[in-house]
Amino acid sequence: MIKNTFSKILPRINIIFINQISSLITIPWIAFYFSKLTFGYIGISLIIIQLGWLFINWINLNYIFEKWNLLKGKKNKSKIVSDVISSQLFLLCFYLGIIFILICIDFIIIPFDYFFALLPSLIFGGLFPLWFFHVMNDSNKLVNITFISRAIFLIFTFVFINNDSKAILFLLFQGFSFFIITF
Repeated sequence: MIKNTFSKILPRINIIFINQISSLITIPWIAFYFSKLTFGYIGISLIIIQLGWLFINWINLNYIFEKWNLLKGKKNKSKIVSDVISSQLFLLCFYLGIIFILICIDFIIIPFDYFFALLPSLIFGGLFPLWFFHVMNDSNKLVNITFISRAIFLIFTFVFINNDSKAILFLLFQGFSFFIITF
């Protein structure tokens, strides 16, 4: 039983670890090349992204896991997949609306360029299909693509990010890596 549990959890932990460590590796790099202000904007953007993923992707997980095991038939399971994706899209729009309003009223202080640059990360990270592979007991299929896409993110960061004017690219590279994983 313990071996079965670890075999299901280990790929998920690997995916989360790969994503988090790749972001952490870039922090000293961008801290060196970006001004304090730009580094602060990137930091705020990364917090917005992480909170968005929690809100968009993880809010349904308990429901999905419980409901999935109770459902019988392909049609019912297809419906729950559609329901989850629809709810993620709704939560994404709601979250983006809240963040947009908070930026407009200067509660969150980042330039709108950064807001638009973090959209790909929020969209593709929020729609990240880990939950689907987890309920299908196939999470290990995402480990390699996650590793490859995050390695590309690291390479792009180290090659192209070398001054404040490239800060938007950093956020776009992040979004591009999640685009690869999600699709």
